[in-house]
Amino acid sequence: MEYIDNTQIRARPLYRGLMRSFIVAGAFAAIAAALLLMNVYYIDTIDKRQVKQLQELQLHYESQPQSDAIARRIRAFDARIRRDALRRQHFGQVGAVYCIVGIVAAFACFLIAKMMLQPEPAIPKQPVCAGEFLVWAKQTRIAVATAAAAIAAAGLFFVLHQS
Repeated sequence: MEYIDNTQIRARPLYRGLMRSFIVAGAFAAIAAALLLMNVYYIDTIDKRQVKQLQELQLHYESQPQSDAIARRIRAFDARIRRDALRRQHFGQVGAVYCIVGIVAAFACFLIAKMMLQPEPAIPKQPVCAGEFLVWAKQTRIAVATAAAAIAAAGLFFVLHQS
């Protein structure tokens, strides 16, 4: 096997495709995260205003308890508030899954492309140095721990948000 330098690897379609996939997956995750932040902002600001409006309608109804029109408006407004809250909750759950999938895909594409830039040498080293082995072992532990943490976080998310 002959040694290939990094400029030849960067010219390969697989490497270019991986780097483009990394950019697309990262952008996808960033957009999903931005939409989740907008959802949180919407919940914090708009929901509080809607609750205040509902309380005002209830106070108005207490002053006129015989009014069916006010009672119907309160019921319709309350139903709309609850429906919107359930939609935002579902949006948050789905958005979190999309964000996690985008981050994992971007991370995987980047790592695979980075590994392509570090090909095996044509002549393998005869004795493996203990320091090199320790570095390799540490990198492997970090990669396995990161993958396990991501899988555990995704599993915990699904378990806690079953509905």
